[in-house]
Amino acid sequence: MTTPQHDPAPARPLPTADVDRSDPGYRQWLKEAVRKVQADANRSADTHLLRFPLPEEWGV
Repeated sequence: MTTPQHDPAPARPLPTADVDRSDPGYRQWLKEAVRKVQADANRSADTHLLRFPLPEEWGV
């Protein structure tokens, strides 16, 4: 059985994203997001950051 021969694609650099790291609003959002993820990692297994709205008639 013969294996089909494929020409390898030429190596090309991947495009880079231009991110404005000086935007104070974005930096604050990112700082808060990282804080929440780190806080969640430090919690015990029986607590969670995610909220799940339940019907009021359940009385929970």
